[in-house]
Amino acid sequence: MVKRGCTTLALAGCLLAGAVGPSVAAAADSVSGDGAVNEFGVFKTKLVISASSGSNGENPSGRASGQALLGGPAFDSGDALFGAAPAVPMSFSGKVTCLSVKGNKAVVKYGFDESADPAFLKDGGIEVFITDNGVGRNDTVGFLPPQDAVTWQLTDPTRCDPLDFSPFQVRAGDFSVTDG
Repeated sequence: MVKRGCTTLALAGCLLAGAVGPSVAAAADSVSGDGAVNEFGVFKTKLVISASSGSNGENPSGRASGQALLGGPAFDSGDALFGAAPAVPMSFSGKVTCLSVKGNKAVVKYGFDESADPAFLKDGGIEVFITDNGVGRNDTVGFLPPQDAVTWQLTDPTRCDPLDFSPFQVRAGDFSVTDG
């Protein structure tokens, strides 16, 4: 009888410890990594991202940054009037405002709290699409054009678009997408 009482007491102690002990974290969505794209010789960009959210996109957090160089000699039309367009550098970074993950694909929106060249993008944002193609295969990325502050607010920075748009192959780097 004493033995049985100790077993019951031990079981109650285990149940109580489980109730107040560490909880199991909910599955989370995430995307992280960096990648460089060079398409058609006229578009060069680098994206660095670290973002996470709940499994349904709730509570997105993290940061992202992008650098792009548009134009340069590859834009040379051979036209004496226009000639070669000068390269236009762009650089911006900011907080993640939306993350949506389905399988190996992620959609991320991030607002620009820092923007240089062109400075008018400050307080604007961008939407980026990433496909993680696995080990040994190049990932792909895509994005909608950067938006100024007014357009950014009108398109709802907290809502990711359900697009699947990642046509550019990552030439250097790797992204990891986790669907929690």
